[in-house]
Amino acid sequence: MATDHLALPWFKGMVCGVTLDSSFNDLLMLYLATVQGLTLGVRLVIKKLEEHGMTYDNIIICGGLADNPLYLHVLASVTQMEVVVPQEGNMMCSGAALLAQAATEGTSLTALLQSSASDLKRTVYQPSPDLVEFYDKKFKSFMRKCVLIRLNTASLWNF
Repeated sequence: MATDHLALPWFKGMVCGVTLDSSFNDLLMLYLATVQGLTLGVRLVIKKLEEHGMTYDNIIICGGLADNPLYLHVLASVTQMEVVVPQEGNMMCSGAALLAQAATEGTSLTALLQSSASDLKRTVYQPSPDLVEFYDKKFKSFMRKCVLIRLNTASLWNF
């Protein structure tokens, strides 16, 4: 099926309806469209993983986008999942330290993660129920565009 392989490493972004307007408001709209495009891509990945038996209750995010409240609000609403941002300064280092501790002590990594997670301060972004229908329509449009691009570039695939 054409939608089985939508993760395209060479995939380019597209913004429809752009005018020659370069006002501040137009730039804000372009930025919002970019944020929505990124989060719709995350929703697609989650959808594909769920089709293969994975289940998720929330999204835990760290890194640069964890500092962007607009992205986090939109991500929560697009995916209809809680987005959790740990207040730990460097989650990657903390995770590596826990992995090292589990390896050297011979203890369960799961147990260490569970005990350390209960002490972790975090900010939680909730999905907006008012935006469910809006983002469902956007996602359907996003999927149609992905399929069209996939079909129009079928010659590039070696499947």
